[in-house]
Amino acid sequence: MTPFTFTTNSKTPKSKNGKYKLRALLAGHQGAVACVTAHPLGSHVASGGREGTLVWKLQDKKLLGSPTGAGDRGVTTALAWMIRPDDTDDGLAFGTDDGYLCIWRRSRKEQEFTEVYCNHLEGGENGQEITAIAFDASSSQLAVVHRAEIVHRFVVDPLMRLTTVKSTRIKNHWPQAVGFGQTAARGPEIWSFGREDGEIHILDEGGKITVTKTTGVVM
Repeated sequence: MTPFTFTTNSKTPKSKNGKYKLRALLAGHQGAVACVTAHPLGSHVASGGREGTLVWKLQDKKLLGSPTGAGDRGVTTALAWMIRPDDTDDGLAFGTDDGYLCIWRRSRKEQEFTEVYCNHLEGGENGQEITAIAFDASSSQLAVVHRAEIVHRFVVDPLMRLTTVKSTRIKNHWPQAVGFGQTAARGPEIWSFGREDGEIHILDEGGKITVTKTTGVVM
């Protein structure tokens, strides 16, 4: 894959083939950005790093106020918007390298977010860091994985607070990504993607591994 680069022969930087151009620079991070996620409606973008979790309103490129200070929970390493068709509130879930899972909630009539949930989750023996988060709007469920061994499933209530459904330890599994699969009688599957072994574990709502797919070792 060819690296993405900007040309510099015009006032507005563009991609090498001219297909994309720089729309705006969002200032706020002083260090590396670890994760980024766009709002499903295109209204906001959230990013995470050593400064914690930052949210911008894209219409005016405005950095919104944060309910917590930079680094209060550790470096933000994973993000997911929680949007439901029948709900007028926005939710943002983020995880940190210290193993904290937090939820921010905002009425779409308001500008700022309020923190409604924060908890330190148990990670695997070799890693507390939360590496990925996924939200399933149809079932109001949230999936969270650590750098080592642990897969969590939660139900999100109308106030965007969490109830644990099941936490599963998968020995010698190092998740890098997580997602929801097809919905069965008891709820949607969780797919946990391994970072180094190339294995994908599919879990049912009870936390049982129903299928393991091997895609090959990732070097």
